[in-house]
Amino acid sequence: MKRIIVLIFLSISCSANAGLLYSSGSATIDSPICDAENCSGSSEWWVIDDFTNSLNWNITGLEFFSNLNFGSLLDYMSTSWEIVSSSDPYGAALFSGTGVATITGNSYLLSGLDINLSSGTYFLSHHHDFSTEVTTTAMLTGDQGSFYQTDKSNYQFTYDGEVAINIYGKEVSVPEPSPLVLLVSRLGNSFIYH
Repeated sequence: MKRIIVLIFLSISCSANAGLLYSSGSATIDSPICDAENCSGSSEWWVIDDFTNSLNWNITGLEFFSNLNFGSLLDYMSTSWEIVSSSDPYGAALFSGTGVATITGNSYLLSGLDINLSSGTYFLSHHHDFSTEVTTTAMLTGDQGSFYQTDKSNYQFTYDGEVAINIYGKEVSVPEPSPLVLLVSRLGNSFIYH
């Protein structure tokens, strides 16, 4: 008879398939709030709104919705974004980047991201860069709430409404180590496999 002490722990990261993690709602209302570089003579305007995730996320895409009111999409260069702590919408970025979005209608979709974000509440801000002066305005959902705008220099504004944003990726959960197999106890504290 062999005595074997067996204790197996499972420590595997479990992930769901990639998809839509968060949507603030459909982009139904054109706001008067600018979210573009070189908009109305300013160097840049950022639009900021909050979101909450209950699980850890791996973010692979961000989608913003803007209406081009003046200028040409031919002058589009890139879209910049920041994820900021929930303590201050104008605070330092926890994550940030700049990329060329795929534009379809009013949608600016950034893909190919790899952002691991712990559960919590955050602010997501963005602005679009153009080579010439344009006016693009953030699209809203029509839901009640509040959002923010800043030129990251002299001005900070608060408005009523919800900015239309989508966040893509997958939820990630990492379970605590747990016993998978515990063999029958024999002789007090010994575990024996026959």
